[in-house]
Amino acid sequence: ECEGRVDGLYASQQEGCNKFIICRNNLTVESKECDLYLLYDSLCQTCLVRSSTCSPEGRALDRHRFSKDTSQIPNSSNKSTCEERKKQTEEFLQYRRRRKREGRIEELE
Repeated sequence: ECEGRVDGLYASQQEGCNKFIICRNNLTVESKECDLYLLYDSLCQTCLVRSSTCSPEGRALDRHRFSKDTSQIPNSSNKSTCEERKKQTEEFLQYRRRRKREGRIEELE
């Protein structure tokens, strides 16, 4: 999956939106999976409760990949969007933990 790509993080094109890969020197050096209920978002380069870079079919849309290419550096609007979505994700996870403590939902993985 990393051939021809700049070093960095990428959504997995083969395994769905809950996984991402780390590329170095055209090789996949590591594959990681997001926690339960989270999807990898290549715009924000983290796992979030909702992803703007994942299609409804569960395929990763890698169009927002950022690298050392300065033309792809996120602008302030993207940064604030990512910060907002990270906050929403943390609130969601806190809600899930609270419900778990109350015995109302299954365990978070």
